[in-house]
Amino acid sequence: MQKDFIQRYERHIDVPEIGIEGQKKLAAARVLIVGLGGLGCPAALYLAAAGIGTLGLVDADTVSLSNLQRQVLYREADIGQPKSRAAAAQLKERVSACDIVEYPFFLTGDNAADIIGTYDIVLDCTDNFDTRYLLNATCHAAQKPLVSASVYHHDGQIAVFRAFEGGGLPCYQCLYPKSDQLALAPQCKDGGILGPVTGIFGTLQAAATINEILRIGEPLAGWLLSLSTLDFAAQKIRLSPRPDCEICSNTHMTNKKPLVAANSGCGID
Repeated sequence: MQKDFIQRYERHIDVPEIGIEGQKKLAAARVLIVGLGGLGCPAALYLAAAGIGTLGLVDADTVSLSNLQRQVLYREADIGQPKSRAAAAQLKERVSACDIVEYPFFLTGDNAADIIGTYDIVLDCTDNFDTRYLLNATCHAAQKPLVSASVYHHDGQIAVFRAFEGGGLPCYQCLYPKSDQLALAPQCKDGGILGPVTGIFGTLQAAATINEILRIGEPLAGWLLSLSTLDFAAQKIRLSPRPDCEICSNTHMTNKKPLVAANSGCGID
């Protein structure tokens, strides 16, 4: 074990649930972050700093002036640059040992399976339902945990999805079944977002990802955690799979688990 490794991560190693073996697992982990906006930026910062060995960064967008209010990886000098390139440069300056893989394009039905298949866990830091559904279906088929968060105004929510394990765990589409009404759901670009809210939930995604990799703590899978920074009221809602879900219902039929309709959540995206 290199002296620099121990010195750099000594505060992690001192945590009973992590230790040296846990830190080695983080160093061996491969994490894919889809979306390098308000959620993806803090998630990437904390995961790189935590010692994740490989980070994949997916985003087809470029940095704009309006991003700087909440997307903390970028500087004014990065305006006009691809987000994946600017984010990778900032992360490598901080953690040179982290292997950064850039994907400066959209995730699509043609490339999602190939990309996701090479990672251990995926973070959904996107802002639209189409991509969320694609991530959910692809992660379920590939049996990869999906850590999903969304924010709006002062509010946010986070959940972990691994319905492929059965045991009464839902997938994202159990929580939000496809509907024409979803097109009317408000989004950050339409109604705004308080910058620190994205920081809170992006950081929670990083923490949940570490817990999933190390399999420590109380799993967030099967739960929806929501928080408003207006009154700092938090809710943790139990979720269940939908018996008619086109993505995961076969999993639960195979496992012969009783099904209950999922709580619809608080509708934040």
